[in-house]
Amino acid sequence: MAGAPSARVFFALWPEPALATELAGMAGELAKTFGGRPTRPETVHLTLAFLGDVPTARLPELAALPRLAEAGPFTLSLDRLGFWPHNQLLWMGCREAPPLQALVDGLRRQLAAAAFTVREPGRAFFPHLTLVRKLTRGALPELPRLAGAIDWPCAAFQLLASTLSAAGPAYRRLALYRLDD
Repeated sequence: MAGAPSARVFFALWPEPALATELAGMAGELAKTFGGRPTRPETVHLTLAFLGDVPTARLPELAALPRLAEAGPFTLSLDRLGFWPHNQLLWMGCREAPPLQALVDGLRRQLAAAAFTVREPGRAFFPHLTLVRKLTRGALPELPRLAGAIDWPCAAFQLLASTLSAAGPAYRRLALYRLDD
């Protein structure tokens, strides 16, 4: 229905505060080197499925879906940095994460079965978190090598609503899903 209220929503892994602070600190150091806007600790996340605008009337139905997810806790090993020149974005990700891929695949199946549309549904899932947006120094930065992988224990994921502004995105949690339930 045209004009119906909606919310811009997505599912994501959200790190514990200490890890979010560590990753945001790394983002700040990289922004000093390459310019751009570093990710703030309260916005560090890894998107599992981005839905975009969903009618607010369907949010309770959407929030109930992942409670059926069959996934257990796992640890991600963040072991690489990358740069996307088309949007001047510096990211951190992991090479292989079968438990994460299984969680994403199950979530996408549930969303499709309930007639929720994931943006870019045919695109392969590429696990990453944004560290720096809108890099300003150089077209392709010479990325530093990581001293070692950063382990991210994942015991839950969230459904979030996002609001965009000139100051950057702001997120509001709509639901939390424990992976050990």
